[in-house]
Amino acid sequence: MATKNEKKQKRNISFTESMKTKLIGIMIAGAAIPLLVSLIISYVTSTDKAMTDAQTALEWQANYIQS
Repeated sequence: MATKNEKKQKRNISFTESMKTKLIGIMIAGAAIPLLVSLIISYVTSTDKAMTDAQTALEWQANYIQS
């Protein structure tokens, strides 16, 4: 059983000041930021490729119909 002095020495640390909370936040940010960057890059390159392919297909279709 804890004595009165031991109880007084325990300090209440708020949730936002906890080192564990800060480390968890840093770990989540460390994983989320690269994931978001890769998703954005993938989206942009896929969209550009789809637009290029669509343009090529439409040009081929227009040439076919014209002839």
